[in-house]
Amino acid sequence: TPGMGAKNGSIASYFYAPHPQPGRGVCFSPNGEYLVRYGFGNELRLLKAVNCSVANTLKSSTGNIRYATFSGDSKYIIAATDDMQLLVYDVEAAVAGHKAILANIDVGAEPVAFCVLSPDGKTVLSCDDDGQLETWSVS
Repeated sequence: TPGMGAKNGSIASYFYAPHPQPGRGVCFSPNGEYLVRYGFGNELRLLKAVNCSVANTLKSSTGNIRYATFSGDSKYIIAATDDMQLLVYDVEAAVAGHKAILANIDVGAEPVAFCVLSPDGKTVLSCDDDGQLETWSVS
C-alpha cells in the first residue's frame, strides 16, 4: 500500500493569486498534462501540469462553478454551476486560446453538485444536491 510521501514542491501561488480565498477543488486530467482549479466564482483555471502555468481561464456566463472534472480521454472539461448549468469545454481549443465552450446545458430548477461525461463524450451524468441522477445529451 502507498505511504505518505514527502512534499516535493509547492504551486499554491498559481491556485490562489489573485484570489485570496481557496477554491472548491482541483483535479488532474487523466493523461496528466493539465490541472483544472475551480471554485473562484464563475472561473475555471486550466493549468499546465508540467510547470503549473495558466493555459487559460474559462468563465461561465454568470453562475459560480460548483464542480469540474475532465473527461476520461482528457479532451473535455465538464463543469456544474450554481445557476443550473452544465458546461462542456474543449481543452485543446482552450489551450490554443480559441472559443472553448462546446455545450451549455440548462438543467432546470436544481443546482448540480457533481457531473461526469460519458466515455464517448455524448452524455453528461449529473447529480443534484438531493442526490437525483439525470442524464443529458451533449449536442
